[in-house]
Amino acid sequence: MTEYANPFVNAAVKLGMNKKEALLMADSTANIDFETIRRLNKSVDYFQSGQFKKDYEAEKLLDKHMD
Repeated sequence: MTEYANPFVNAAVKLGMNKKEALLMADSTANIDFETIRRLNKSVDYFQSGQFKKDYEAEKLLDKHMD
């Protein structure tokens, strides 16, 4: 199989797309900021883990006693 420089194209071709479809898909993903996606996923994990609620409650308690 031919290897392409773009890893998205390689993955798409392995999944059965033809080269033209794969290149179109890779072009549409070129502007994705993966660092932002990673930070967003970490934020989602933080909220879903319940840690946010614990931190929020602790902060409220501190604020209440600081007044």
